[in-house]
Amino acid sequence: GAPLRDALTAVAESGAIAVVPWGFGKWTGRRGRLTTELLTETLDVSLYAGDNGGRPRRFLRPRLLAVAERCGKPVLPGTDPLPFAGEVTKVGRYGFVAECHLDRRRPFASLRLWLERQERSPRISGQLEGVWTFAQRQMAIQYRRLRSKVG
Repeated sequence: GAPLRDALTAVAESGAIAVVPWGFGKWTGRRGRLTTELLTETLDVSLYAGDNGGRPRRFLRPRLLAVAERCGKPVLPGTDPLPFAGEVTKVGRYGFVAECHLDRRRPFASLRLWLERQERSPRISGQLEGVWTFAQRQMAIQYRRLRSKVG
């Protein structure tokens, strides 16, 4: 619920990595304009664009991913399971290859340092969602949203 720029500052101050994830509907319309502004601005915090394994593989790559890369914000692919039965099995099926040495005592800090040194998006590993499964999931999300408003 915090303003986006305040949230980004809080993420950076916590030592975490700030990622603006792709989401159907999040990157279009009014929210899409805000996302475009964010990905094209020079910020005081490190910011990455996030590709999502739930994106359908037959669709074109979202334009904003290329925009982010041109503006020096690497794309970090990952898996963002939805709150449906069976989605937990999809964790880790789409991501990136981190070609680095991880310090056993501080693995996340060493991964963050490696990411901060990258001048371009890391290599992708895995595959995107099928179009039919993507469509089913989107319909289920809308159905849940409508049910929560009625019920």
